Amino acid sequence: MAWIESNQVYEKGLELYQKYGSSSLLKKVLATGPSEYNRGRLLAELQQLYASVADQEEQKPALLQLASAADPDGVEEQLVKERSEANKVAAALKSQLPFLTDPQKRKAVCFKILDLYDRNSEIWAMLEYKAKHGYFPHQAMPAEEQEEEAQALDRYMLEKMLQNIRPKISRIKNDPTKKEQLKELQQEKFRLEQLLEKANAV
Repeated sequence: MAWIESNQVYEKGLELYQKYGSSSLLKKVLATGPSEYNRGRLLAELQQLYASVADQEEQKPALLQLASAADPDGVEEQLVKERSEANKVAAALKSQLPFLTDPQKRKAVCFKILDLYDRNSEIWAMLEYKAKHGYFPHQAMPAEEQEEEAQALDRYMLEKMLQNIRPKISRIKNDPTKKEQLKELQQEKFRLEQLLEKANAV
């Protein structure tokens, strides 16, 4: 890639990542400007892109064969990718916190980091579910599964979802600008609690 071997003008490199990069969240972080962290991260990402393109043709057939066998719908691959991107963006945002002097901007970034961590937890729960049962919650349950087991699986996911939503409510319950979001989260929490109560009653 010519940019890597050139004088590495940040704006040109950013254009390349905006065009070929896969993380929409990281694109937003890099677009904030050529900070020391962003320059290093941009270089690392473009080097990684270059390396992946270089051996893509050699590895692609084998990778596709493995992926199609273990994950025919590509759901697991996408979740793993999203989890990795969320971790990278959270780390990038955390590195910027010491330089944010505006309290509101700092607070917004902190909430964004926490949202990324929440999403990471949700993905982990789904991947654990898949590893344990062989399919994701949204996928059709195999016909041979017994009803009792199906109810147990539903309880597992409901409990995980409640674990994720409770800290979200705690974080914004005293924020007057988040009243509508708080209302929606409380309604969702109530709905999940009702579903879990019904599942436990069976």
